[in-house]
Amino acid sequence: MQIGKSFWSVSINKDKVWDELVLTKKDSTHRDLMLMVKYIRVSVKAQLNEKLDYSTEAQAEEACAKLDDSTRKFVGIYETTPVNLGLGWC
Repeated sequence: MQIGKSFWSVSINKDKVWDELVLTKKDSTHRDLMLMVKYIRVSVKAQLNEKLDYSTEAQAEEACAKLDDSTRKFVGIYETTPVNLGLGWC
């Protein structure tokens, strides 16, 4: 097993999206959740010029600050460590 260099990623928090869907639409389904996540992901990528991974947390927070308010409330910054189990990097 090999462990790669950690990086910081701007990602969508599906729980926050689900909470918003339940508040606005009581009969929400998993399909609604995935469509909303897909829409938010496209919006985040467009606003950050397709760059979602950063080498430091400060850079990721700076990028997150560039997002508009309606998108930022669903986004979180998470540390990611790639792992190679001999089958490729995960």
